[in-house]
Amino acid sequence: MIPPRTHPGTLTLLIAAASVLTGSLTGCSVIGDMLPTPIRSVAAVPASALGEVTAVADLLVGDCLREVSEGLDVNASIVPRVSCDESHEFEVFARFPVPGDAFPGDNAVTAMAETGCGSLFEDFVLLEYRASSLDFAYLTPTAQSWADADVLASPNGPGSRDVSCLITDPAGAVTGTLAGASR
Repeated sequence: MIPPRTHPGTLTLLIAAASVLTGSLTGCSVIGDMLPTPIRSVAAVPASALGEVTAVADLLVGDCLREVSEGLDVNASIVPRVSCDESHEFEVFARFPVPGDAFPGDNAVTAMAETGCGSLFEDFVLLEYRASSLDFAYLTPTAQSWADADVLASPNGPGSRDVSCLITDPAGAVTGTLAGASR
């Protein structure tokens, strides 16, 4: 799952809240262990049920995505794309290639995504990231997708080694584009 990046200070607040909540719920697991566990039959919702299934490598700036029930998977090769006129959780606001011939590693790709998407955010939203109520996430090439691009006839095919920057509203799904939202 790719969690959206949070504004500075939010992580500290979340950790403090989690600590308080964990401390107050410590005894619940003991009681819960004595109660019968209900049988759950929650099937994962296939991406195709949430929109047109699209390869991550084929995403374009302006494409909108629905979030599957478990969130967007960092290792996903396909995602549910929908019209931006429909309710959606993410919009592709930028794309850029990861340089080099060899996969640089997950940490290096993540650092490039953080820096690259962060620097391109203001161009799309028309407001600096730190001042915005919006957030971003990203889809990055993985070691597997990088290797798969090496065996394709066109290793530098469209988007095969690109980072896709995704804008999202932490308040929930939106309808329409967030381009120029200035919020």
